[in-house]
Amino acid sequence: MIMEMAYFKTFFFLKLSDAENETLKQRRTQIMSRGLPKQKPIEGVKQVIVVASGKGGVGKSTTAVNLALAMAANDSSKTVGLLDVDVYGPSIPKMMNLKGNPELSQSLRWIG
Repeated sequence: MIMEMAYFKTFFFLKLSDAENETLKQRRTQIMSRGLPKQKPIEGVKQVIVVASGKGGVGKSTTAVNLALAMAANDSSKTVGLLDVDVYGPSIPKMMNLKGNPELSQSLRWIG
């Protein structure tokens, strides 16, 4: 499965008192001590490739489509999935010439 992701950054600054700053540091330390969330396997998926960038307009969708098509062409016995999680509108359906709305089966799996 190939996932194409877009990241957007927003920066803002707050003026905190010493007490608020200390509370924030303690909370941050508490959260960081938990570690990373446990990875949950996706049923039927052996490998995931993520195409990501901190900047828009650099070709993430194009790269993801090309990777998916190349992997599918390279080994026809394997199934390749492509998931577009673009916040501002998916471009993958346009690139793959897909029409209509996606459908889900009873087990909540995508139906081509």
